[in-house]
Amino acid sequence: MAIERVSVLDLEGAARLPADPATAVLSVTDPEVVAPLAEGFAGVLRLSFHDVDDDAVAWGLPRTLPQEVVPMDAEQARRLVLWTDSLAQDDAGYRVVAHCHAGISRSSAIAWFLNQRHGAELNWGAHFQPNRRVLRLLSEVSGQRLAW
Repeated sequence: MAIERVSVLDLEGAARLPADPATAVLSVTDPEVVAPLAEGFAGVLRLSFHDVDDDAVAWGLPRTLPQEVVPMDAEQARRLVLWTDSLAQDDAGYRVVAHCHAGISRSSAIAWFLNQRHGAELNWGAHFQPNRRVLRLLSEVSGQRLAW
């Protein structure tokens, strides 16, 4: 197993993270935001999409999202799966940090996926609620059935 542990952080925590050549970072931000990350990580994958969940309608959001709202799409899920699978095939052994704005929804969905797909140990806080859209897309693209 080359992905040993996955940690979840918020945007501020990720910005304070010291560079580490044994750590790869999955940076998830809203489209208009770029996380300020240190140089020198094993790798960084930046994805930009809003925190839109498949349960959005149940929360009172409109069925049709405004044009400026960008949910995760299958291509972003595919990029994430390919990138993390390549890390997992490397014998070096990596820690992965997944971050989003609050470290609750998008990043915890990614962490759960990495736990299920690669057996990575989870390091996340008490307040997590994995984004169901992110989970669904990662499951569909990877063919990985996710137990929840």
